[in-house]
Amino acid sequence: LYIGTCCQGGSAHLIEYNPDKNVIRSVCNMDDLIKDHSRGYARQGKIHNPLCEGADGLIYGATHMDIMFPFWSSFYDSHGYAGGHWFCYDPKSEQCIDFGLACEREGILTTAMDSERQIIYGLAWPRGYLLAYDIRKGTTENKGRASVNLNRFIHCASDGTVYLSGTNGHIACYHPDKDFVEDLPVRLRQFGNQTEQDSFGREMVFTSPVECENGRSFVAAILRGDMFK
Repeated sequence: LYIGTCCQGGSAHLIEYNPDKNVIRSVCNMDDLIKDHSRGYARQGKIHNPLCEGADGLIYGATHMDIMFPFWSSFYDSHGYAGGHWFCYDPKSEQCIDFGLACEREGILTTAMDSERQIIYGLAWPRGYLLAYDIRKGTTENKGRASVNLNRFIHCASDGTVYLSGTNGHIACYHPDKDFVEDLPVRLRQFGNQTEQDSFGREMVFTSPVECENGRSFVAAILRGDMFK
C-alpha cells in the first residue's frame, strides 16, 4: 500500500505499508528528491493527488505546494514555490525518480492515469490548467485552462477521455483525439439551485469517480451530496 502525505511546514513523503510485515516506512522524501527547498524555494509539502499504478508496476504521482506558504506569493516572489513535479517509485529497485517540473509556480491538485497511452493527467492549482505528462516521451503538455472550478478528483476513462469539473456546475471532458477541453451540456445541481462550492466560492461537480460498464459511464458523488451516473 502506498500513501502520499501532506506536511504543513515540512516535506511530503511517499509512505509504504507492508501488510505481511505490518511495517510502515517512508520510501521517499520529496524535498530530498526534488531539491527545490535546498535552493531556497518553498517546500514540496504535499502529495495531494491519488497515486497511480502503471502497467509497468511503477507508482506514479505529483507534488503540490505547502499551503503554509501563501500560494499567491509564488507568482511574485522569485523564490516562492517553483512548481509541482511528476515522479515515480519503483517498488523492485526501491528508487524514486523525479520526472521534472509539471507546471511553473503551480502545484498539482489531483491526477489520473491513462495506462494504455502511458499518460498522466494533472490539474494545476490554483489556475486550473489540465496537464498531460507523456511517460514514453518524458514531456509535459499544457492542454489549456480546463476549469476555474477545481475539485479534488479527475477521472480518466478506459477510452482515454478525461472527466473533470467544468464551469458553473457542468461536467467537462478532454479527449486526446480532439485535444481540447469542453463543457458537456449536463449541469449537476444540489440543494435546490445551488451546486457545491470550493474554498473560493467556485462551483464544483464530483468526487470519487469509479468507472463502470467498460468506459460507457462512471459513477461519482457530488461533494457532500448525492450519487449520480
